[in-house]
Amino acid sequence: MSGPSHSGAYKRSNTSQEPSDEKITQEDLRRIFNEVLKLYPELKEYKIELEFFESKPGFSKGRIRRRGDQYVVKIAHNLIEDEVDAEFTIAHELAHLIVDPKTIPKEGEGVPPNLPALDMLDNDIAEVICDWMAFKRLERKYEGDNTKLRRLYERYLESTGLNGYTTFAERYKEDVVEEIMKRDGDKLKQIFDKFFMGLKPDLKELNMFTVLAIAKYLSIQEKYSST
Repeated sequence: MSGPSHSGAYKRSNTSQEPSDEKITQEDLRRIFNEVLKLYPELKEYKIELEFFESKPGFSKGRIRRRGDQYVVKIAHNLIEDEVDAEFTIAHELAHLIVDPKTIPKEGEGVPPNLPALDMLDNDIAEVICDWMAFKRLERKYEGDNTKLRRLYERYLESTGLNGYTTFAERYKEDVVEEIMKRDGDKLKQIFDKFFMGLKPDLKELNMFTVLAIAKYLSIQEKYSST
């Protein structure tokens, strides 16, 4: 989604999005949606609808919600810049059904306020993966079309840049590292001995996936020790 963690309403600091002068009609978006859906054959079992909404520059371009026994991809049609932007936005939303459909909010819901940093890191890593999955599916689709590939790489750079999910995840990673050091610093030696060959890496230098894994491991260990 174009706002962290399925919110669909999170205002990003990037305000460069402007309603496009290039007219992408709702009819165009329906055609594009059906084409992108073909890139995800594993979603055939799902009932997926497409709807539209209007949004302001800097807000979400897309979101996905559960509605009964089906899912609804909602696109801010007035913010879509061009066909590649539309395909990437739709492909990202559909990727959530592969990454973790159970975390997709019901219609009318968003991200609960004041989530722990670990949950926010988990959510934003899912967004990073959905960006990558959308990127790879479209990269294969555009093979041989250098014009579309170049635009895709631009769009992916926008998503991985300073105002993208990777940066948000890195910020939450720092919060999770601080929490680990305060609460579980004495347990890290055991983890380093078991999984890092006794090395003592700086937690802040580890990637977001490894920090997430350490935090989850410490969390489940705590649950086991309390039972």
